[in-house]
Amino acid sequence: MRELRGLYIEDDIRNITVQQARFELFEGIQIKGLKNLPDNVEDLYSIVVEENIDFLIIDHELDKQPVSYKGSDALDEIRRHDSTIYAILLTNYPLEDYKDELGAYDFQLTKSELKQPGKIEEVVQKIRRACELRCDNKLLAEMEVRQKEKEELINELKQITSTGKKG
Repeated sequence: MRELRGLYIEDDIRNITVQQARFELFEGIQIKGLKNLPDNVEDLYSIVVEENIDFLIIDHELDKQPVSYKGSDALDEIRRHDSTIYAILLTNYPLEDYKDELGAYDFQLTKSELKQPGKIEEVVQKIRRACELRCDNKLLAEMEVRQKEKEELINELKQITSTGKKG
């Protein structure tokens, strides 16, 4: 199994350190945090690509750093380029405070929930399963493209042979 890499979009480096330590307990999972969030939300996707990120963990409130965007803006920007990346909302605040944005995330929980027995194992399993399905879906999409290309080639060959027979 290849290592899964997550990007933790969080404004407090202490929270990043805590979550990295929690996820280090699980083989094949690595969390990258950013000491400084980019000034522009548009710069986040290049980090996803450069770091070969498989999934996201996002805090909603990013006001401890001098950025003009929230976690939901970060997710929107990344999903504009990669609509299938798995995204988890992880926040200190009650989830009810974000009910309008919850649908954009694949999974949501509070940081206190993550401390509950068995919860991090559940989250890791969800991440692994989602990333596995994402990989399978990419392969299926590639196969569909190849199949369509083959069908187009066959149709072109049929046209050529039928035109050649008439002449």
